[in-house]
Amino acid sequence: MQQEHFLLELTIAVLALGALTGILVVLARINGALKELKATVEATRQQIEPVIEEAQQMTQETRASLSTVLKQAQAAVAMVTATTEEITQMAGEAGIISHHAPVTPVPCRQTRLGRHSPSPSRESSTSPGVPLTLRPHHLRPVPRRYRQ
Repeated sequence: MQQEHFLLELTIAVLALGALTGILVVLARINGALKELKATVEATRQQIEPVIEEAQQMTQETRASLSTVLKQAQAAVAMVTATTEEITQMAGEAGIISHHAPVTPVPCRQTRLGRHSPSPSRESSTSPGVPLTLRPHHLRPVPRRYRQ
């Protein structure tokens, strides 16, 4: 009886040792997989870092370029506005137009079809429907019935 009890305990101990060995093997495999994953993450990070730095540099360069373009556009708008005012004044003094007022940018109202509908307060008193400010969509050929 004592011998059977000893054999039973020995069997349980061997089974427990086998289970622990199996657990250790699984843990070793998990550890190896984690090391592989860590190496992959590090390699990916090393590949991505230069791309991120380049993108940040390109973003800064783009911002600087856009700032320069914006300043140039603002200067061009100021120059065109001043030139338009000067031309309007000279045309008024020469009698080409019967009115001259400082030209200020006024947003146009446009219909759903995209046709121009000038603001009534900005229309010419001598030619109803003709705005005082000219924009690209105003510069269309004059219809025959209005030509002189």
